[in-house]
Amino acid sequence: MKHRRFLDVYASELPLEGVASLRDDELLSLFREIYARARKAGYHGCVFVARVGNQEWSLYREAKRFDETARKLRESGIECYSRCHLQISAQSLLKKALRMLRPLFDVISVEAETRAITAFGSRDHRVDLITLPQRNIPEILKGDIDEILKQGKFVEITLDRFFLGGSKPLDVAQVARVRETVKPLVDKGVGIVISSGPSSPYSPRDPRAVISFGEVFLGIKYENLSRWMSDALRSRIAENIYKRVGKIPARGVRYADVP
Repeated sequence: MKHRRFLDVYASELPLEGVASLRDDELLSLFREIYARARKAGYHGCVFVARVGNQEWSLYREAKRFDETARKLRESGIECYSRCHLQISAQSLLKKALRMLRPLFDVISVEAETRAITAFGSRDHRVDLITLPQRNIPEILKGDIDEILKQGKFVEITLDRFFLGGSKPLDVAQVARVRETVKPLVDKGVGIVISSGPSSPYSPRDPRAVISFGEVFLGIKYENLSRWMSDALRSRIAENIYKRVGKIPARGVRYADVP
């Protein structure tokens, strides 16, 4: 089997407004710590996540610092990227946030909190990942699936949602709900990624164990999940970075490395 270099695409999170309270060296130290934990777990690289809510989308300076810190680490030889996770319930605000923040991050994701946001996120070309919410997953319709496939997006499942702690470590009801949701996506060939999620402190599991979990409990083939969480995801991110530096990728070309 091909050796895969896995990425944890949701390696902890920091509310964007929280960036303002950190000095540059503190933010850099935090990113180094997150990356070290990802590597220890078995990931080759990780994606640092800035979460943006309804009131935070206009924090331009903080967004720019977040991305610049990730880029500084990447230029030193560490595989890491910046991601903005949009948890915005109003479509009008989401459009404004995307207009400002898309150029500032390597990855953009939208939390599918409502049916309307799910449909919008599936269709808007600026969105890379559709993240399933912790509760009340909206229906993902055929039109959404078609757009996700056409644009090469991913649907993300965060691992922390499945574990309750205490005497019932696995939330069986959550597993059943997510399995039912992703089955038509998997059947159509939509790329699925399983990430650590926003849990604090960041304590990632071995990516191969995560992929095995996806195969056994969610019905996703091991090899497919392995590819989506490594080569396919890395290619999407590389394509975004090419666009950010002004190089327009040719349609249908897959990029293996960042410029």
